[in-house]
Amino acid sequence: MNPDLDAQTLKRLMGIPSDARDRGREILAHLGARRGDVVEAFYAELRGHAEALAVFRGGEAQIERQRGSLDAWLAASLDTERDADHVARCRRIGEVHLEAGVDEALMLAGGTWLGAAFGRLLDELGPPPGRGLADTREFFERIVAFDLVLALQAYAERLQDRVSRLDRLALIGRFSATVSHELKNPLGVLATSLHLLRGHLDPAADPKVARHLDRMERSVDRARSIVTSLLDLVRLKEPARRPVDLAKFVAAAIEAVAPPAEITVTCRGDEGGQPGYFDPTQMRLALENLLRNAVEALDGGGRIEIRWRTDTFATALRVADDGPGIPEDQRLRVFEPLHSGKPFGTGLGLTLTRSVVEAHGGEVGIHPGLDGRGVAFEIHLPHFALPGVRATRDLDE
Repeated sequence: MNPDLDAQTLKRLMGIPSDARDRGREILAHLGARRGDVVEAFYAELRGHAEALAVFRGGEAQIERQRGSLDAWLAASLDTERDADHVARCRRIGEVHLEAGVDEALMLAGGTWLGAAFGRLLDELGPPPGRGLADTREFFERIVAFDLVLALQAYAERLQDRVSRLDRLALIGRFSATVSHELKNPLGVLATSLHLLRGHLDPAADPKVARHLDRMERSVDRARSIVTSLLDLVRLKEPARRPVDLAKFVAAAIEAVAPPAEITVTCRGDEGGQPGYFDPTQMRLALENLLRNAVEALDGGGRIEIRWRTDTFATALRVADDGPGIPEDQRLRVFEPLHSGKPFGTGLGLTLTRSVVEAHGGEVGIHPGLDGRGVAFEIHLPHFALPGVRATRDLDE
């Protein structure tokens, strides 16, 4: 569809006047520095709702950034022609809100909060010269609704894409349960038989026998790893959140993965020692998968850095390396089930990681690694439980 045509049609349907930009500029000049009061009132309302706070996975720092973003959007929305470029910006806002886990109801509520905050400020200041109070309030509500419709349209389109992906995961899950059950016992028999063969044969006397036994063991181990990943994916349940000592949590994951001596692993966390708030069993799976990926990428040695930070609202974990990295054209696919860039990869580790993180209402992203090399995976987990996620204690306790 033609974005410019869409904008014109929507302006007509929603009664946006032809002089909307001039009127918006009048409002901006009239509000002056008091425009910030609208933003402050919006976030004061937001802080009263746990559902809204849950989407701020980056904690207080993210709230401060978003405060500036809202102020910039408010200025841009009042001073625009509402053309194809504006449509594209609004659509991107909708896509970002979906990625951040913001429910459509919260987006609609946010529009209401903005309108109410603007109305209260207008009651105090009065309307711009030559304009009526009710007319100015209605104009503001119309332009907010215009932007919100475009954002929600993009939100719905992207949501459909996500539903399709979840349907594929559900199909893989049903298939995995059957396959895992059928393979687990035969693999156990193979592993036992290999152990017995090594006891009866002398691999040192015949290097060819030794090579074949090693290959068989590696193949069995890989098959077992695939079965384990499939079972982990199938058994994933709602997270049981509780306070977690992050330093001990990270140390346990490092011990479980056991990186080789030629790889240097460093850890950096908040000095305050504030605990995280998540399901430690599930998140161990996610963190260990990221660590194994980094170790496998650093074939021959290198550096891994694990960082964490936490505040009242969220926990962040970052695993970075200085390896070869991930090609740009592969980055969008690394979380897809059964996709692997490694010759012997299962293609399920990062799928499981994202499933665990999303079950917590969080997100996992890909960034440049150490010193601009390699890759970094960063996880953000909100502390406020979203609907369907059970918490083991209240944060106020």
